[in-house]
Amino acid sequence: MQWRKQNPQIANSIWDELQATNSRLAAELVSLSKAGSSNDYDKLRDIIQENRKLVRQMSKESNVPIEPEAQTKLLDACSQIKGVIGGVTPGAGGYDAVVLLIEDKAEVVESLRDMLKDYKFEVKDVETVGSGRVGLLRVREEMEGVKEERIEDYSEWIG
Repeated sequence: MQWRKQNPQIANSIWDELQATNSRLAAELVSLSKAGSSNDYDKLRDIIQENRKLVRQMSKESNVPIEPEAQTKLLDACSQIKGVIGGVTPGAGGYDAVVLLIEDKAEVVESLRDMLKDYKFEVKDVETVGSGRVGLLRVREEMEGVKEERIEDYSEWIG
């Protein structure tokens, strides 16, 4: 946010483009929901890629790793899997998560698991150096609102 205050012209330009892209994303999701069983996600993929491009531009301009190179590589690798529509770094980045939009098919999840089981997530930047493993959380949309989760469902992630 400090970068945005200090560089309002470029920051507002990127911010405005991101807002427009996010609006197009929302409109495309609504359009797909009304289309029923359409499997044509090309437009949605393009919008997600444009969003990521703008986030990387903001990362570069602000010198803040919103979508750092390690996550770019991970998102690009995941996006090559049939059934993965696209993905982004949530929030302000931070190397700890990516969000993927996928087709709701068991084979897509299995393909992701297979690819990620040997995936090496390596961070090499000015502030952080390290590596780790990547795994899937079983997270999906809910229509119920707030509900209590079972801790057993997350046992593989609890040390």
